Parts: sequence; C-alpha cells; structure tokens
Amino acid sequence: MITNRISRLGVHICFIALFAVLGGSLRGFNLLLIVAGLLFGTLIIQWRLARRIGEKLTVRQRSLPDVFADEPFTVRYSLKNESRWLPAWLIELIVPITPASKTSTTPVLKGRCGVGLLSAQASQEPHFHCVIHRRGRYHLGPASAVTRFPFGFTTSTTTDPQTTQEIYVYPRQLALRPRWDELLAAQNRGLKTTSNRAGMNEGNFYGLRGWQHGDSRRWIHWRTTARLDTLAVRQFEQQRRHEYCLILDTSVDPDADDSEKTQTEKFEHTLSLTSTLLLRLTQLPSNRVSLIIAGATVESLQVTNARLAIQQAMRRLAESQPLRKKADTTAANLFPAILAGMELSGKNTPSLVISSRPKDPQRLVPQEGTGWHGAQDISWLQADGPLASLLIAEEKTDAST
Repeated sequence: MITNRISRLGVHICFIALFAVLGGSLRGFNLLLIVAGLLFGTLIIQWRLARRIGEKLTVRQRSLPDVFADEPFTVRYSLKNESRWLPAWLIELIVPITPASKTSTTPVLKGRCGVGLLSAQASQEPHFHCVIHRRGRYHLGPASAVTRFPFGFTTSTTTDPQTTQEIYVYPRQLALRPRWDELLAAQNRGLKTTSNRAGMNEGNFYGLRGWQHGDSRRWIHWRTTARLDTLAVRQFEQQRRHEYCLILDTSVDPDADDSEKTQTEKFEHTLSLTSTLLLRLTQLPSNRVSLIIAGATVESLQVTNARLAIQQAMRRLAESQPLRKKADTTAANLFPAILAGMELSGKNTPSLVISSRPKDPQRLVPQEGTGWHGAQDISWLQADGPLASLLIAEEKTDAST
C-alpha cells in the first residue's frame, strides 16, 4: 500500500505559489506568474518522483533471534529497489512496536533505520538495535518505507502488511554461580539420575586403557594395540541423565504487607529464575525436564533440547500472570500441579516448586478424591530465599551510575 501526503514544507510552497499567482494576476506582473509556475512544476516533479520511488520498493522481514527482557537484539529487513533505471534516495524504514495487550494509554514505540542510496535492482539490509524491558507478547510492524526525495515537499510511504509479526520477549535471564547444578542436586536428595553406557556414542572420549572382560570389540584402538602388542580400548565418560520436574507457583501472598509493585517485582524475579533454570537444564540433550505452571489453570509441558519445545515453554512463561485472588483454589493448593507433574514425568521424579512465597505445607496437602496418598519428593525454592542466593551470582553494578 502506497500513500502520498504533502509535507508542511510543501504546504508553505503551495501558499507562496498561490500568493504569486494572485499577485501576478492582480498587478499584471509576469515575473510573479513565472515564479508560481516554477513552484507548481517543482511540486509536480516532487510528487511524481517520490511516488515512483515508493512504488518500486519492496520490504521483507528477516527472522528474529530469541528475545529476552533487558537484552539488546537486532531487527533486520531486506529492502530492494525493483526499478530498472531509477535509483532510490533517502529512504527511512519505520517499524512500530506495540504490546499485544495494548490500551489507549500505551505508547507506541517505533524503530527507525535508513538507507542513503539504493541503486536500481539493488538490495540492502537496514537494521536497528532494540531493547525491551518488559516480557510479554508484542506486535512488530507493519514496516513502512518512507522517502521525501528530492525536495521534501511530499512524503511517499510504502507499507507492506505482510511484514507484521508477533515476537515474544522472554523473562530476563539471571547469571548462575559456577557448579550451580551440583548445589541444586544436593538440595534435591532424591534427584533421579540414570547412567548408561550402551555404545560408543553415549559418552565423550576420555582416554585409552587395557582390555577388560565385557568390552566391545568396536572400542579397540588398533593402532595403539599394534604399537604396544596388547589390546587397548577407548574409554568414554558416562553420560548422566537427570530428570527434573519444575513447578512454577504463580500466586502471590495476598496477606503480605508488600505493595503491589513489590509483589510484581518478586513475581518477575521468580519467572526469571524459572526460565534461567529451564534453559540451563535443557542444554544437555540427555536431561528430561517437565514444566508445570500453576496458574489460573494448570499447564503441563515436556521440555527437551529441541528448539520448538524450548520456544513453547518460554512463550508460556513470557505470558504468565500473577494470581492475587484469595479465593483462587488453584493458588491456595499446589497439589493439582504436583499431580500433573507426576502424570507427566512419573511418581518417582522429584519435584521442585519455584515460588515467590515461603514454603507452606498446607498448600502441598493432597486433595480428597485424587486417589493418591503416597510420599513425593518435593523441594521448595523461594526466589528471594537463601538457596536462591546461593544459586544466583551477584549482578555487577556500574559505579558511574
């Protein structure tokens, strides 16, 4: 879609041209009429040239990387001039960024970048850097290519609705301390760990050793065997597979003396800790992680090392909202979420509840009619508690600010 509008400068030029026409007609000054003709001719040239440039521009959206709150990312577009002979000058690309839950008071942010000269049949990739401080779902676009060349009297805008897309801003990532996983495993005394060695591909090469009964012939290192005149086999590090069930408690304490702003900050910190642990745990393909979100409804996700599975889980976290209602039964009792975790990952898999609230045993009591009365290994991680302070590294602050 192409739109053409006269600019403020163009309005001034039109006023001067009309004044020259009126003065020349009344006074009989041919010079004023000549000036008016030149001004109107310039306006026509401006309108035709700007419109022609806009008609020949095509804008395409490049794929976006994963976006995290408070982290810069780059938005790239492909801009091409389809004209065979006419170059395009002074092109500005404007991209609006709006939250999906936009209200009348929500400001519309705009990303801007530009191209000075785009030759005929040429293409460039203008880009701009952006930082979004709040997690959630946003609409990016539609992108508009704007040119005011050559005189700035009119503005030609080319807008492509196909450049509109949704982006998810994931919760802010936290820096974890070294060996955080060992500390987390130590707190989860019943952490389910399995070690297998079923073949050459189930481990990293560690070294060479002598032959032992039961070793596979595929592990024999023949060059070393020929040099030492005795059988030598390759040794591998065993891969350990950990199974985790992370339960996110989205409720905030309705009886706490904290203000609503403080409760929101605690909830955001809890989300950041959950997303950080989820990404770090799924870095190993052998790990098996279940994510349970105890919100207004209980959501269950099996997260693997696959990109689509991680994307789906992070998008759910990006759109999670805190529960503040006292009468909410799901927020009052976490056992439905624990039961969903057992159904997804098994009864023997330990559960880790991540919450902004301190541990309350009354919220972990099995409900009547569930048909399950056994014991379950449940650990509690308060986002601002002592265990979390051992896992999270202290953020470096800039002394200049």
